[in-house]
Amino acid sequence: MGKKQEEAVKTPIKATSPRGRSFRVNAHDLEGRIAELEAGLAEARANLDAISTLLDKMSRG
Repeated sequence: MGKKQEEAVKTPIKATSPRGRSFRVNAHDLEGRIAELEAGLAEARANLDAISTLLDKMSRG
């Protein structure tokens, strides 16, 4: 990672929660959380595909 990228990751980001209170979060923490959410989304999509396949097979008899 370049020096500018490392500085960007260390820089806190000011965010506003849904309830209107401000808080600071580290960009690195956000990257990790986003990766977790993307992995969960991929798993959910795979489950939906499997369910769809089963329903198709059941409907055909």
